[in-house]
Amino acid sequence: PVPSLHLGAGDVLEESFPELALPVALVMPEGEGVSAKAAYDEFDRAPEEPTSYGAICGALRVGDAAAVRGLLYNNLAPAAKRLQPGCAQVEAWMRAQPEAQTAMVTGSGSCVFAVCESLRAAQSLAARAAAQHGWWSFATLTVGERQEVC
Repeated sequence: PVPSLHLGAGDVLEESFPELALPVALVMPEGEGVSAKAAYDEFDRAPEEPTSYGAICGALRVGDAAAVRGLLYNNLAPAAKRLQPGCAQVEAWMRAQPEAQTAMVTGSGSCVFAVCESLRAAQSLAARAAAQHGWWSFATLTVGERQEVC
C-alpha cells in the first residue's frame, strides 16, 4: 500500500504517492474504542474544518518525511477525544515522549499513533506504553510486509 488521497466519502481515489515508510508506535487506551458512527455523529455537533491537503500532497510527491510529519492532521480527533478521553490521555503522554516526533489520534479514535525517527525508537515507545500503563501497543512501519496483529 502507498499513501493516497481519497476524496468524496473516501471512495474516490484522486492520487497515489510514492511509498514512504515511517516508523510508528500505535497505542490504544483502556476501555472501549470509538465507533466510526459515534465519532461522525459527535463531529457533526461541532464540526472542524479540515486543513488544506495541498501541502501534504506536495510533501508526499517528493517523499519529504519531515514535512509530512509536520502536516499530519485529523479533524475528527477532537470528536473522538470527547467520546473517549483515554485517547486524549494517550496522545498527551505520547507527545511528551522523546521518541515521538508527532502524535495524534487515528481516524475515528480507537488508537493513537506516534511517528518516530526509527523503528527501534517506535519499539521503545510502544514497550514503555505497555510497561508503564498497561496499554496495548505495537510498533511498525507505515509500509512494508503485511503483518497480522492480534
